[in-house]
Amino acid sequence: MRKITYCMIMFGFLLIPLAAYSAPVTGTIDDSSSGAYTYWGGTVNSTGYGDVIGNGFDVSKMEVTRDVSDPKNWTVKLFGDYFKSGNVNEANWPPGHLYIDSTGWSATTDNTFGYEHYSTDTFSSGEGWDYVVTQGLEGGWGLYSLITDNASNYQETNASSGYVYRNHQAWRGGGSGDAIGDASYTLDATLGTLTFTFNTGVNNWVYQDLGFHWAMKCGNDVVEGVLPGLAPPPEVPEPSTLLLLGIGLAGVATYKKIRD
Repeated sequence: MRKITYCMIMFGFLLIPLAAYSAPVTGTIDDSSSGAYTYWGGTVNSTGYGDVIGNGFDVSKMEVTRDVSDPKNWTVKLFGDYFKSGNVNEANWPPGHLYIDSTGWSATTDNTFGYEHYSTDTFSSGEGWDYVVTQGLEGGWGLYSLITDNASNYQETNASSGYVYRNHQAWRGGGSGDAIGDASYTLDATLGTLTFTFNTGVNNWVYQDLGFHWAMKCGNDVVEGVLPGLAPPPEVPEPSTLLLLGIGLAGVATYKKIRD
């Protein structure tokens, strides 16, 4: 009996790598105002402003969840007081769309404030943004290819005359052609969250670095950064092979017990 138990324990250890790479994995892009490397990108039409312009516009972080067992399904959730405002909706202040750089992230760095806040960085074609979760011409949401040849392909952040705002950051639009995968978004004013869910179609981005960008209409807070790719899983036998191995180990242990 002791040998059978030992074999089952060893079989369990063989299954651990599979379990570790089958559960959803969540990574965070921190945009808290106290963060040393919080993204401040864009051009502010005034001086003396850091991460957040004004009160009630804070967006503190972005959580990205990858479903490793089904790598085409992704969830991106933003947190902040800004989403607790009842004015954030498609009719009044539409939430910004989600922009993705499938090759990583290459923002322009600077040291103006003593840290790399990227305070002079603007959303441009040279940074490699190539996908956007947006609303299509037919009204449906999806993941689209993004053309960033020039700013006319998407809407930049803006505000009414007389207000302080952060410009030259992508806000909405920019998708082209047919949707690559389905998408949707939900706003929760109680929890203060904006959640995007989307399908990447034929793209498997689980094991590569990704850049993400989100901005509100006025750009008073912008969340941008890199989500490191997961390390490829270790090479392990196929599940069917593991099952046969486990049965074989148990059989050997049983045979030895009968002989003893």
